[in-house]
Amino acid sequence: MKDASSDFAKNHPDIPVLHASGDLAWKDGKNFADLPMYANVMPQMEYGEMIGGCAAALTSQTGKIGYVGPLINDETRRFANATYLGAKYCWENYAKKDAKDLKMKVTWIGFWFNIPGVTSDPSQVSDEFLNSGHDVLISALDTTEALVQTKKAVDAGKKAWAVAYDYADACTEAPEVCLGVRYFNWGPEYVKAISAIQDGSFKPYWTWSAPDWKDINNPDTSAVGFNKGNGLSAETA
Repeated sequence: MKDASSDFAKNHPDIPVLHASGDLAWKDGKNFADLPMYANVMPQMEYGEMIGGCAAALTSQTGKIGYVGPLINDETRRFANATYLGAKYCWENYAKKDAKDLKMKVTWIGFWFNIPGVTSDPSQVSDEFLNSGHDVLISALDTTEALVQTKKAVDAGKKAWAVAYDYADACTEAPEVCLGVRYFNWGPEYVKAISAIQDGSFKPYWTWSAPDWKDINNPDTSAVGFNKGNGLSAETA
């Protein structure tokens, strides 16, 4: 909603605007826009992606990970890269395997969810991965096709798992195959912004919010979380 939020901010310069994600208020960023009451918050999901990649690498029996990606932009490329780096780190340092034997393929569907006739079908993309030796799927979509198709494949006799995205309770869609879900938690930053509006101190800012490493699933403090799934072994967890 970047365009809509910035257009609103331009037309209503006295009203505070908080854009969840984006970077227009980042003065050192390439997209900086000098808007008087506009702020961005962005959680450091790169860490969640690395955790998901690690879970995938330590679970995979084929060394082939399929990444069902949304649209292509700076954020999504960064997240896909972070996933691979997390997978590679755990593959080498915990599984003690050679990096050349780990493969991660990314297929971009074209948006955050399926739009028939516009995007690629994420169910079909998931099936293509599962039918070509990829035994762990990592979804970067706002929907759960990767989990659903993985469960169907397992019910048909395959060994496969999936990592979900964005929705904290996504694993409930297919608990037995879900390794976990990395998710955003916007609440703490919303509280800060609303408090600043209430006390009159709100001004343009951009923040890249970190996880709370004491408890990444603390809803009051952590911008990024990772809920472990039933498919994750105790040793890998």
